[in-house]
Amino acid sequence: MTIDAFIEELESNIMAAEAGDLTPDSRFRELPWWDSLAVLATLGAFDTCFGRQLSAEDLKRCETVRDIYDLGAADA
Repeated sequence: MTIDAFIEELESNIMAAEAGDLTPDSRFRELPWWDSLAVLATLGAFDTCFGRQLSAEDLKRCETVRDIYDLGAADA
């Protein structure tokens, strides 16, 4: 799984996101559409891409999209 494929999955799962909204260095909490639904969509995308759950605590420690990706890619 590449980071670009992960970003595509995120953008397709987050209803308010459009293609190109996210980059590896996006600080997702600063995006105007980041809300509880985006959190749930992110958790789902992580599970789809990496076959395991991302804990809320791990997500809280992430600052960028790359941080989320790195958590999944580290165990892949």
